Amino acid sequence: MKNTFSDRPYVAATVVLGLAFIIAFIALGASVRQLRSTENTISVTGSAKERVSSDIGKFVGSWSRQTTKGSIAAGYSDLAGDLSKIKAYLKTAGATDEEIIVEPSTSYTEYDYDERGNRVMSSERVVLRQSVSVTSSDLPKIKKMADEASEIVKKGVFFEPQPAQYLYSSEKLSTIRVTLMSKAIIDAKNRADAIAEATGANVKKLATASSGVVQLLRPDSVDVEDYGSYDTSTIEKDVMITVRANFELR
Repeated sequence: MKNTFSDRPYVAATVVLGLAFIIAFIALGASVRQLRSTENTISVTGSAKERVSSDIGKFVGSWSRQTTKGSIAAGYSDLAGDLSKIKAYLKTAGATDEEIIVEPSTSYTEYDYDERGNRVMSSERVVLRQSVSVTSSDLPKIKKMADEASEIVKKGVFFEPQPAQYLYSSEKLSTIRVTLMSKAIIDAKNRADAIAEATGANVKKLATASSGVVQLLRPDSVDVEDYGSYDTSTIEKDVMITVRANFELR
């Protein structure tokens, strides 16, 4: 009589258990290889910083006139008269026609409200507003223009100047970004070497690297932002960049 698995159920069970053991052993081996692969890399952050001088200066200011809907034409005429006084000051300060940018005027209506929160219709006021900017590579001129902007107010113009802004041109920023990325990766490699040496390993090569956002900071500042920062208050500024690098170990 022939023997079958159905005749000897314990034989079938032994075969199934054996196959399960083999499959589990293969899966375990794959997991160990994956674990070792993970353990054979190190992830570090490197950074690099360089001091630069701004090459663009910008002065911005705005002014306004208050009128009524019935006198809005006269209000715009007053606004234009203010612009003439402002331009006269800017040109006296050294600005050229090409450097002066006048933005289109805007307007909005203001209302008064009574003690119950109801709008008082008879108190409608229209505010007309306009802004002007001067952009130049002559930074001392921009600084002087901003510092002495009170001269415009003395001419009877309700002028609101902003502090001078000092910028670093995008072309130069793109160039220095490439240089700083290289330096940041070297810094990351040095850090990886120090960590690996402490654990008895050696850094083999760079596996992957990703760059962080560019930070333009006040000199010696550490006030970085997740989405990048751009300080415009100082002529001298620090350009900083970080990289996240993964190195293979051996």
